[in-house]
Amino acid sequence: MVDGTILCRPIMGLHFRQTVRPSDLEAVRTVLTDTEVFTEEEIDVGVSLVQEHLERGLESGYHFLFADSPDSMVGFACYGPIGCAPGRFDIYWVAVSPSFHGLGIGKELLLAAENEIRLQGGVRAYVETSSRDPYAPARRLYEKNGYSVDAVQQDFYSDGDNKVTLVKVLSRGHSGR
Repeated sequence: MVDGTILCRPIMGLHFRQTVRPSDLEAVRTVLTDTEVFTEEEIDVGVSLVQEHLERGLESGYHFLFADSPDSMVGFACYGPIGCAPGRFDIYWVAVSPSFHGLGIGKELLLAAENEIRLQGGVRAYVETSSRDPYAPARRLYEKNGYSVDAVQQDFYSDGDNKVTLVKVLSRGHSGR
């Protein structure tokens, strides 16, 4: 990282950064809405994490990575340490605007988050997602990048919508690229 800029594989002139800006509130809402996967409540939660970080900084426990095109923010990842579980981190969000799907941006955000987690002493990264079909691409992204299903909680979100928890053991000093 250099001055809040994340060093990632160059993709179509995108710039990767960690610095959270007030404009990210609306940009996160737009990305999450445009995916047409998340409920309004889930979108509000994603935006509230940005607000929490803007108000409290790193004390919020929410860390962000953003992928910016010259015109707008096109994707982001949010992660944070799990309280009372040293070295364990949750990855809360990896989302990319649909017009930028298939370019490897989600993978770059995920790998950059993992690298930042390692730098913060993280040894395990956890992801929780839905078992519903619209979430299948997200599950594939995680599985292709070394995550394995750790637990399935039946009917967690609603009847027929299970919570799938995936985990990856992060080896120290390995970027995964």
